[in-house]
Amino acid sequence: MQTIRDELASAIAAYLGASPSGPTFVRKLRGGKTSSLPSGISSDVVQLADQIAEEAIRNALASGLRPTRLYFDKKPLGGGNTAEVVARLTLHASFAFKMDQNTPKLAHEGETMRMIKNNQLPGIKLPEEFCQAWPAIYSVRFDPPYAYLMEFFPEEDGWLSLESRLYRTGKGPLATSTDAMRWIGKVLDTLFTGYVASVSNRHRPNLVEDYVGRIRERLTKTAERDHRFTSRPMTVQGRQLHPWQSYLEQIERHRSFLDEITPPFTTVTHGDPNPGNLMLRTTTEKVEVKLIDPKEWMTGDYLFDVAKITHFLEATGPIEKPAEGEPPKAEFRLSGGTAELDYAYGQPAWTKMLVDACLERAAQFAARKESRDPHWCARYELGMAANLFGLPLGRLSANPPREDAALILFGEGMKWMDRFCSRLGTVSSRAPSVTVIGSNEVEPASLRRVRDWLREHVPGVVETEDRRGFQLLQWEPSRPNDNAKPAELSLEHEARLMPEDEREATRLLEALSVNEGRPAGEFLLPDDSPYAGLIVRRYKRESGAQSVDRYYDRPAAAEGGWLIPRQFTIRERIQSSSFMTWSSGNAKMRALNMELPFVALDSGGMTTRLEFNWKDELHVCLEEAMGTEASDVRQRNPLFIASQTMGLALAGMVPVLEHTTYRQKFGLWRSPIGEDPEKEIFVVNVDTVVAQDLKTKRLGTYWDIDISSVSKVDSAELLRVGEFAATLATRFRLLANPGTKAWRDALVTGLLEQWNAI
Repeated sequence: MQTIRDELASAIAAYLGASPSGPTFVRKLRGGKTSSLPSGISSDVVQLADQIAEEAIRNALASGLRPTRLYFDKKPLGGGNTAEVVARLTLHASFAFKMDQNTPKLAHEGETMRMIKNNQLPGIKLPEEFCQAWPAIYSVRFDPPYAYLMEFFPEEDGWLSLESRLYRTGKGPLATSTDAMRWIGKVLDTLFTGYVASVSNRHRPNLVEDYVGRIRERLTKTAERDHRFTSRPMTVQGRQLHPWQSYLEQIERHRSFLDEITPPFTTVTHGDPNPGNLMLRTTTEKVEVKLIDPKEWMTGDYLFDVAKITHFLEATGPIEKPAEGEPPKAEFRLSGGTAELDYAYGQPAWTKMLVDACLERAAQFAARKESRDPHWCARYELGMAANLFGLPLGRLSANPPREDAALILFGEGMKWMDRFCSRLGTVSSRAPSVTVIGSNEVEPASLRRVRDWLREHVPGVVETEDRRGFQLLQWEPSRPNDNAKPAELSLEHEARLMPEDEREATRLLEALSVNEGRPAGEFLLPDDSPYAGLIVRRYKRESGAQSVDRYYDRPAAAEGGWLIPRQFTIRERIQSSSFMTWSSGNAKMRALNMELPFVALDSGGMTTRLEFNWKDELHVCLEEAMGTEASDVRQRNPLFIASQTMGLALAGMVPVLEHTTYRQKFGLWRSPIGEDPEKEIFVVNVDTVVAQDLKTKRLGTYWDIDISSVSKVDSAELLRVGEFAATLATRFRLLANPGTKAWRDALVTGLLEQWNAI
């Protein structure tokens, strides 16, 4: 081993002499001739290098490092040898040596691998297969310069990183879907074997430090280096986003939300399992995995690891290693105080398959009794932002700088940050903030106040519930209608979602349709979901639109301004169908609705709100509500009730939008249990909406997805709906809906932009 020791000493001396404060030194050695030293290196440096090399090799041999390659030199040896065959035997050892003069993190990184490899974590017993997936650490130096020497996995022995296997730029055809799924499956098997075995309830991850602090630190440094990353309003690929400082401020104001989505456990974590740190050796029979270059954390949040893999698959890999052509370009422009960032890049066909495999494995782990983690979807979004925001600074610092990649990765991080913050009530696309409460609060105080007022001031109020389990207050209407329908105030609980793009809505519809008449675990849900056994059934519908609604608002100059941007909705149903609960056969006395501003629950997309539903002539109701003559009739008028409880001015109402809904409705049913008949559990509405600005005649379209229960809504039922909705949201890339349907109508038709400009 003397030759290897000399070579290592020479390499260390060259590094110490040339770069006294440089980056981490990494050397992969497999024997050979001693390296020659550059001139000018002091004897003290040479002596220190000899000491480090001697210590490393001595410890490595004591820890089990063995020469792995034997070479026979058939050249006869001289010197008077009398044996028939004399050959020189050369031994080569494969190892990697890492050294850093500045930070002890490197030594702790090596010690982390050594403890996991040797199954020495306090209070945790790891499976042998998980321990074997880590490299052997032969030597760790805890004094500056910090260093460790570890097992090396050379390509000539069949080892190649997952990154190199997936993104073979200029090295042959792209990996097949079959191979890619086989590789990611083995990686996930390995990681989750460790996660399952190491769940510990003694500590919780620190989201403020591990996620939010990381984002703040990296973005601050990146903005200091390049003004294009300054916190400012921006559009990314046409999507309007807030300044990143605003997102961080919103998160700071919602510390309780961070606490709620923090899991009550930690697991062993790698910290940086991007595909470049996942070494694979494959044969037709098996795939071997080695996990290299971890963070020194040892334990933490397993989702950080998952996001490390998926952000690379979705962004870093295809952006920086495109299968064909040049890397994508970014266009950055400043328009006033707003930045515009545009780019486009493709992904290999198997990208979504691999990402879905990662998320399904996370969902399965989060559903286990021992690792119950109902809010993992929200934390994953924050983890994606944290990982992506950690990348631009390194790209800008590269030689040469990779500015386009830095900007694109920043843009992708901003989209994930916006997606996470929509859960906080900070919604994208200029939607106003909404109140956010706990995930199992059935009746928020702001809504209870309205219902209490109605009980006190409206005679003959009856409390009941509808078939969806929504709580109703019903009373005699101000005027008789065609089928004696009472007026009502409904306390409604739904997950109100929208697809990240149209393809996801189409994919959800396809899954629902293919799953019709079958257990939801076949196509719609993960097969280990607690709801996988529910049977999917489609509601029959009439051809054409299911409803046409007209929305009303008032001039901005009027007292209080517009209603729709404040999340109030006044709706008149023009056309209906059997799909819709409220309709009327009287051309004058139509089904009317008033929706009060909703309250967001902190489990993705879940909302609670109050809706008035009644039948009447809208202009009669408005005149009566604004009148001065008190009467029992006016007291029963929903518009008058809203004006009293919400301080709402109603003068000058005019129709501003028309909204046409094409609805596909699905129920998820529980099969009969003993003598109990089958029972509908959830309802999923998938709407295609066509909106029109009645003044400009401009049209806009969008998708809208609502999920509700079919049982009485209590805190437990609310959590079940949220859990079911979160699973669908993860599988089909659904986002929390930022505003009411009327608000989205105004957005897609450009009416909201007109209002903002005034």
